[in-house]
Amino acid sequence: MSREIEVMSLLDFIGLEIDEPESVMGGGLLVPEGRIILYGSPGSYKSFATIQLCVALNSADNWLGYEIEENVKTLYLQGELVPPQMQKRARETARSLELSDHGVQYGYVRDLVLATPDDWEALEKAVHVSGAGYTFLDPLSQLLNGSELDDKLIRHFLNMLDKVGDATGSGVGFIHHPRKGDKDGRSFGADDLRGHSTLNGWSDTIVRFSKIEGMPGVIELDWQKTRHRPEIDKKWLRFDGERGILVQSEKDPKGVAIQLLQEGPRPIKEFDAAIRKIGYGARRTLKQRQAWVDAGFLIEYFDPVTKSKKLIKLAEEK
Repeated sequence: MSREIEVMSLLDFIGLEIDEPESVMGGGLLVPEGRIILYGSPGSYKSFATIQLCVALNSADNWLGYEIEENVKTLYLQGELVPPQMQKRARETARSLELSDHGVQYGYVRDLVLATPDDWEALEKAVHVSGAGYTFLDPLSQLLNGSELDDKLIRHFLNMLDKVGDATGSGVGFIHHPRKGDKDGRSFGADDLRGHSTLNGWSDTIVRFSKIEGMPGVIELDWQKTRHRPEIDKKWLRFDGERGILVQSEKDPKGVAIQLLQEGPRPIKEFDAAIRKIGYGARRTLKQRQAWVDAGFLIEYFDPVTKSKKLIKLAEEK
């Protein structure tokens, strides 16, 4: 049977009533049956973040401060961590989040390579049995049958993932790594995702976790792509070793700025001192403050009383 492509006039298309996609988390950061990639270099806590995301989607009201709008079952398929190590992480996460029954389904898939029809059928069956609204594969490299730069292979892999998602009604996500940088760790790729550029086009959401130079123990969460919502700010996190989970960092510069200014305007010298206190140098502080002003987050102005003193405030107070 030949395949047909349905066409219509652009004016008819414009006249259609098309609903906006519903949101699972963060006003469109995750949507039903969406596609997400979480990636970062070794030691950036991306797997910890993914476990927390799986738990949060099932039974919590937020993930690292982002609102969960619809609780959905999740399936977490882990191909690197051996079961004892995974058990410890899962136990600590559940305990720290005070959840006795978080509902996450788990599978150890170290020996699974998604190459044959039987392999894909096994994945689809696991998703069906779990009833997952979101399925996470950790990591992509463990399950991929070949090079991440192979155009034909990657396109086939993503197409098969889409078919599994369509057949089960599950969103799909996987954990990945960045491209290798120079001797200082800097990467100059267009999107920094390792592998073929098709990965970027396939995803609805891309989240990068990276270490911050000069800030030991602090991780930056960067929403590099958010197809279903406007651009969103980066966030700083830290790993709480006692609790075994990621939490929002007290050194997040934007959080510090909001906390300082939420009661009203402050002198710029006082504002800069607060930003430098978290580890920023004078030049970096100036650059960051100017970026916030240019973005419309902050407003600088002269004190109407003294005329010579410069103040700064949150833009929403304007």
